[in-house]
Amino acid sequence: MRNFAGLYMPAGKIIVLVLGVVFFLYNPSSADILNDLQPVNGYVVKAGNEEIIIDLDTSDGIAVGDIFSVLGPGEKLVHPVTQKVIGRLEKVKVILRVVRVNDGFSFARPLGKTDGVKRGDPIQRFSSLTAIFWDYSDQNKTLYDQLQASLPSLKWQEYQISQNLRPEKPSPQANKKDALYFIILKNALEVRDPDFGMIRQYSLNDTASALKIATALPLVDRSYISEKPKPVETTALSGSSQPAVIDYGSARRTDQLTSNTLMAAYLRNGDRNLLAATDGKIIRVFNQDDKLELIAKGNVKRYGQILTVKWWQPEPEGPLYLTALAWTDDTLDSTIFLFDGNSLVVAASGLNTILGSFDLDYDGRPETLLSQEFDPENFFGRRIHEAYWQASALKYKKFTLQLPPKFTVIGGQLADLTGDGKLEAAYIRSGTLWVYSGKKMLYTSSGHMGGSLSVLTYKVDPTVVDYRTTSVFFEVTPIAVDLDTDGRRELLAVSSNQSSIKMPGVMSTIDRSHIKVFNYENGSFVKGTVGEPVEAAIQGLEVDGDQLLFIATDTVSPLADGGASRLQAINLAF
Repeated sequence: MRNFAGLYMPAGKIIVLVLGVVFFLYNPSSADILNDLQPVNGYVVKAGNEEIIIDLDTSDGIAVGDIFSVLGPGEKLVHPVTQKVIGRLEKVKVILRVVRVNDGFSFARPLGKTDGVKRGDPIQRFSSLTAIFWDYSDQNKTLYDQLQASLPSLKWQEYQISQNLRPEKPSPQANKKDALYFIILKNALEVRDPDFGMIRQYSLNDTASALKIATALPLVDRSYISEKPKPVETTALSGSSQPAVIDYGSARRTDQLTSNTLMAAYLRNGDRNLLAATDGKIIRVFNQDDKLELIAKGNVKRYGQILTVKWWQPEPEGPLYLTALAWTDDTLDSTIFLFDGNSLVVAASGLNTILGSFDLDYDGRPETLLSQEFDPENFFGRRIHEAYWQASALKYKKFTLQLPPKFTVIGGQLADLTGDGKLEAAYIRSGTLWVYSGKKMLYTSSGHMGGSLSVLTYKVDPTVVDYRTTSVFFEVTPIAVDLDTDGRRELLAVSSNQSSIKMPGVMSTIDRSHIKVFNYENGSFVKGTVGEPVEAAIQGLEVDGDQLLFIATDTVSPLADGGASRLQAINLAF
C-alpha cells in the first residue's frame, strides 16, 4: 500500500483511485504486503560484532527494518539403507535487521550473537523465521491462509495455536528469538521483528492511510497523451481524450494467434513486420502487416518450458536470429535460431546463459546481444557480457557500458532517456521500475510495475532431498520512443493490478494491465498513462510507425489450459 500524499490526480483519474480503494477494502492482503515480504537473496560482504554489511540495496527492494536470516549448513541427512549423505538441512546462524541502505550495499545489525558469521555467507530476507499470527479481531483467518500460502519461506505457526497462545496485549515471547509477528489490531496489520520492533504497518481498509512510506520520488500522475497532443489527429473514444484501443489486423481472430501467449517479440525486417510468440511450449513466427500470417514454427531441442523470445541481427544486411530462453530438466537452456525467412533452424543450443538483445543505436535493429550468467539463488546473475559470432561459434567479450548491479537482460532497456547523449539502464524487477545512469540511481517507481504470465518456479539445488524452490517472473521489456517529438525518448512500460495472492506456475494473478509512460522533465521523471486499461495481461510491447502494438492474453482459472491472446494496437499521432 503506497503513500498517495502529494499526487495530483486529474478529474479523469478520480474514478480509478476510488476503484483502487474498493479493491483493497476487499483484499486487505494486497500485492504490497506480499511484495514487501517476499524473500530476497544476497550475501554477507563484511562481518562484524556490531554491524554486518550485505550486498543488497534499494535496487533489490530493500528497506530499513527488513529482517534477514544468515544461513549455514545444518544437520546432515543420511540415507537409512545406503548410509550415504543425501543432503543437508539449513540452519540460521543469526538474524539481521537492516539499519542503513547505501548504493550497492546495506548495513545490518545482528539480533543476537554473531558467532560463526563470515564473509560470503548466504542471506535471505524474511526466511526461515517462525511466523506468529495474532488476530485480535478474530475475523481474519482468510488473510492468514493467504499469507501462509504466498510466503512459504516462513515457518507458520498454526492459526488456532497462535490464537490460543496470544497474550492479552501484544508483547514479545521470551522463548521465540526467531519470531516474526503478524498482529491485527482494529483495522491495521502490524509486522514486528523478534525484538518486537515495528517493520511494517498496513491499513486494512484504506490504502491512503497506510503508514508504510513509499521509497519512490514524488510523481505527478497525469494523462500523458491528452496533455501533450500530437500534430496528427488521433482517433479517440467517444467522450475521451485518450487514444482509442483498436483492433490491429485480425486482432480479435484469436485462432490466428497462439492462445495463451506468454511472451512475444516484434521486429520490422525489410517489407515484413515480424512477430515471434510463444505459449511456453512452441515458438511461432507471424508476418503481421495486413493480417496475422503464420510463417514459421520452432522448438527447443529438449522440449523445455520456453520463457522468453528475442530477435537479434548483428549486421545490417546479415542473418536474422531469434533467441529463446528455456528451462529443461532443472537446467537453463538457451537456444539461438537462424530465421531464414520461412523457417527456424537451430544455430546454437544448450547455452547455460540468459540472452537478451538491444538496439543501442536506435535504427530499429537489435544488434547487441547480452549474455547474463545464471545464478541459482536469484536466477539473474551479476556478470553480463556481450555475445558475438566468431567462426560459427558464440563468443563473449566484456561489455563496455557500466550497468547497475541488479540489471536484467530480460525486462531491461538501454536508451538515452535524459537527453544527455548517454545510455541509461531501465529495468523491472520485483514489481519495481528502476532507472540508472551508470551506478547512480535516477528513479525508482512506487511498485505495481511489470506483471507477466511468464514465470518459472524451480529448485534452487535439485541435488538435495530437502530442496528449496524459488520463483522468477520474466517481465516484458520496456520500450524507448520519442512520443512527443521533442528529441528525447520516453520510456513505456507495463504496469498491472494483481490479485492479492500470487501462486507462480499455478494460476494467473493479473486482473488488469496498463501501459505507463515515463518522461524526464526538469531533472526528474514524470509518470503518465497511454490508452485505456486492458482487462488482460500484456505480454509484448512495441511501437511500429504510428501504432503502439501489444499482445493481450486473457487470464483464466487455474483449471483451464490458458486464455486467448490477441494482437492489438493504440493509435499514436507523431
